[in-house]
Amino acid sequence: MKSMRLLRALFTTLVLAAAAACHDGGDGDRIAGDVYEALPPPASSSSSSSSSAAASQTELPLYENFGDGVFTQFDQNDTITFFSPDYKALANPDPDDPRPSLYYPTCCFFENDDPSGAITVDHQNRLGLVDDSGNAALLIGNARFTIAQRRSDLADPASGDPKRNSTPGSAGAGQSWGELDLSQDYRISFCVKDAGGAGSNFQIYVDNNTTGEANSIHGGGSSGSRIFNVPTSSLVPGERVVIDIPGETRLQAGGDPVDIKTALVGTAQSFLQFRVSSGGHVIIDDLLIEHQADAGAVSPPACTVYQPATAPAAPAAPSVLAGDGQLAVSWSAVLGATAYDVAYHDADDVGAATVVADLTETSTTLTGLSNGTTYYVWVRAKNSAGASAWSDPTTATPEAPAGCSPTTSVPPSPGNNLQWSVYDGCLAPFTPGALVVDGSTGTQFSPGGDADDFSANDDGTTRFDSRSTANGGPAAAASDTSRADYGPIVPLGSGYPKTLVLVAGIDGGAAVLDRVLEIEARLGDDDGMGNNGGDGNCGRVKLLIRDGDVRLESFDAGGSITQAVDTSGFHTYQLSVRQTGPRDATVVLYQDGVELIAATAQPGTLRSANCSENTLRIGDQGGSEYFADIDWLVWTNDDVAWGLTPAQLRGELPDGIGNLGPYALWTAEAQDLAGSGGSAPDGTLISAAADAVTFSASGGSVNSSSLRHYFVYRQVDAPFTFTARLVAVDDGGAGYTQTGSNSFRFGIAILESITPPGSGQFEDVGRFATLDYYVSDPTPTFQGSRAHKLDVGPGSSRSRSDTPAQIGDWLRIQVIDDGGVPRVIRYRSADGVNFEQLNSTLLQDANGNGYPTSWYLGLYAAPGADTLTFAFEDIEVTQP
Repeated sequence: MKSMRLLRALFTTLVLAAAAACHDGGDGDRIAGDVYEALPPPASSSSSSSSSAAASQTELPLYENFGDGVFTQFDQNDTITFFSPDYKALANPDPDDPRPSLYYPTCCFFENDDPSGAITVDHQNRLGLVDDSGNAALLIGNARFTIAQRRSDLADPASGDPKRNSTPGSAGAGQSWGELDLSQDYRISFCVKDAGGAGSNFQIYVDNNTTGEANSIHGGGSSGSRIFNVPTSSLVPGERVVIDIPGETRLQAGGDPVDIKTALVGTAQSFLQFRVSSGGHVIIDDLLIEHQADAGAVSPPACTVYQPATAPAAPAAPSVLAGDGQLAVSWSAVLGATAYDVAYHDADDVGAATVVADLTETSTTLTGLSNGTTYYVWVRAKNSAGASAWSDPTTATPEAPAGCSPTTSVPPSPGNNLQWSVYDGCLAPFTPGALVVDGSTGTQFSPGGDADDFSANDDGTTRFDSRSTANGGPAAAASDTSRADYGPIVPLGSGYPKTLVLVAGIDGGAAVLDRVLEIEARLGDDDGMGNNGGDGNCGRVKLLIRDGDVRLESFDAGGSITQAVDTSGFHTYQLSVRQTGPRDATVVLYQDGVELIAATAQPGTLRSANCSENTLRIGDQGGSEYFADIDWLVWTNDDVAWGLTPAQLRGELPDGIGNLGPYALWTAEAQDLAGSGGSAPDGTLISAAADAVTFSASGGSVNSSSLRHYFVYRQVDAPFTFTARLVAVDDGGAGYTQTGSNSFRFGIAILESITPPGSGQFEDVGRFATLDYYVSDPTPTFQGSRAHKLDVGPGSSRSRSDTPAQIGDWLRIQVIDDGGVPRVIRYRSADGVNFEQLNSTLLQDANGNGYPTSWYLGLYAAPGADTLTFAFEDIEVTQP
């Protein structure tokens, strides 16, 4: 569709993230310089010491109800006590450990995470005991803690807190410093009382007090230290999560497994770490850690949903995005809320406002509003204990869309120099200037029947609606006819063969009628050459798009040719016609790039038409009822176009007429190639030209174990040089949640393959290279970055490092053949003329894969919990 249609789709689906972020919240790998990480990392080979020797065990099963009956105030002091040895201590504490507690906070508890400093834990939002109808439960939100972790003198002294971020290289081979015997099959289970948040994961690690999966004696991958990793949004309140190691992980009784571990992960001296990353929260209760052989020895109570004893706090002011007669409203989740009310009014008076009540999501769209009127919007949270106060208001003003600008000229196509005639749908077909013929002649269609059956929409499309008034349409009766004609469409007196290649973007809607649209091509002329035995008949090709099929109606003596296919919604149709005689023709029909019909009429049997008519017709002359939106329609009689498939016409259709689908130079996809970092990627292509692309994106993650992004790309053969400039990043006023984490990046990329590996493992993803940015603290500012993956298969490695690139710089990636190996050279330029080389890298290491000639290059984003819009300009691809 047109840019306006895409902007409207973006508006209606946009959810603005507003969760606060901190350094501990990201899943990213922070690598200074070109530091290479093996996939998976090898186990540590450090020697053991006395403090890592066998210690007394914290006996299993370990059951924790988080102090039911012990804690009653649910304030910061209760939380401090719970994470102290005064509540539960280690069985064999180290005398040098100032806090030998069974439950040890490894994030967000002490000021600057220094255990010798003040305790500043935010027990209400990050890590603390909460009141579940008078019983205790544990809230984890952008925080982490360990269970049964001892202090070890093998920890890196530079780590500050030896029980935090101290795992890599700090234990002897096969050793850890915990008090849990996880050397035999074990089970971890807990009740989910409440959970939520966008782009956040709940994770459990074994023998790892960092946030990196591979930082452990167990390494990374399917049998590595991270044994549990699911989005907080996938957890089900009131259900028990069961994690069997080895075995299956289920999020609720009777549910499908979300993970299967085939190997034991643990030692006789293990500890566990629980973590919830930024943007989300989880409340758990009745935690049970047991050996699988002892399952059933402890019977925790049935799980219930979190019921706070008090009404929730008031939400922050909502985010509001204005559209045509509507407002998209979103807000941050509030702990303990089970529903929300949204109020709106054209004055700052919430008492007189209209209220939309009992919303269970954190977004809604207010419709039926007056354009040009400023509205105040409030939100409040509710639960069984009552409602919060109303938030501060946010104001926004709905506005009607500006429509689109009609096409006035069309240059020849870049590859085959095809000259197109264009109807872009911005104007009704009978409006002067609605049609541009042969690239420069402004004209219009001629009406037939009721011209009012064609009407321009406000989104760059034209509606063809010939329904009778009895069926909700404008036509007085079904016998009313309406059509738009233009001719001549091939040169008069040109003889045969005659060629017409027509491509159209048609939206069949939701199957309002049995018939969608007719498009008819008559290629006869009036010079006498078309007379068939003196009867004055020439051939015509009639494409009929119906609800559920397309057909070449009465194509030849064999009758109509029909192909069943979905015609509802937006589709592209290519009708390629080559007429070799008055009533002899070959026709190929495609939908969305897929060939549906290829047929040659029997000699002399093509459906007849008057030889004086050399026209293209949209509509119907037979009195049937139709309903469709015409987004655009282009055609050419250049014989070079005959036989070109949609793939061969990619990039050949005029820019700016709307959604070109498979004909677009750029393809946009949310690609989940490997890993589980961040949330599922998503995005919308807003506009695309050869040298400029704008798109929005959310979700995803690009780190040492994940490649999940929204990618706007094209395929080229190497060698090549790819240049582009990111000129703007728009956060929609919501701010940036994912700051300081280089997992959430955006920029330009080249990929060897865009197909997910069969194994689903990062090591099997094709080689790639990026030149990009991530949002860094504290402003936030944009930090330049680059990364690449050297090879494919076990032992392949990845590198990432920062660069001096800034938003607005020209970024360039070049691929050359260096002795049968791809060499990637990356550059930046502040002026687009003088380019500084950043590095030069051979993409090959352990497995020696050769030089692929086919690459995918383009623009990508993995912004995590944020929804951002990116504008790229000065895009250029050159090949020797």
